[in-house]
Amino acid sequence: MASPSSTSRWLLHVRQALQVAALCGTATAANAQVFPPPAVESATTVEAALAALGAGKPTASTRLLLDLPDVAVAGRVHARLASELPGTAAFVLLRGEAAQPNVANAPAPAMPVAAKPSPVLVKAHKFPAGESPQLEFDFDLEGATQSYTLVAYAQGRWFSTTRQIKVGSAKRSASAPPKKR
Repeated sequence: MASPSSTSRWLLHVRQALQVAALCGTATAANAQVFPPPAVESATTVEAALAALGAGKPTASTRLLLDLPDVAVAGRVHARLASELPGTAAFVLLRGEAAQPNVANAPAPAMPVAAKPSPVLVKAHKFPAGESPQLEFDFDLEGATQSYTLVAYAQGRWFSTTRQIKVGSAKRSASAPPKKR
């Protein structure tokens, strides 16, 4: 017989799986639910977006493709997302990276002071059953070096991968003409 704590953990897992299935449209009773939830659309941190999805701390996966340029100029960039995970039901691309809990006593990175934090959601897409989990689109890249986190729901769990883009400036500084020899 299962202990009460293992039973309650199992029930919690089942409840979370049903909530996520409802969000992704895989639960028949909740197909009319909005994806992503409004709380994800308005989240200003990756942690808040993950919490709104019910993703908690997604498992890092090498079976997700987040194809972004390594270096780009601010403006429109092309993104390609794909999953090799069976049963991938949804992608959520977020601007930023979840805090790393294993980095003890590390100084917090300097963050520019903004008048109002901007939402971290770049793109959310759910896949109908049987559709290949691949997505290509363009989006606006702003500011300095940025991290992007792809979160995918597959096999009843959330998985993630992160990439960083170094953002350069299109302006060229006036340089002196080359010296003649």
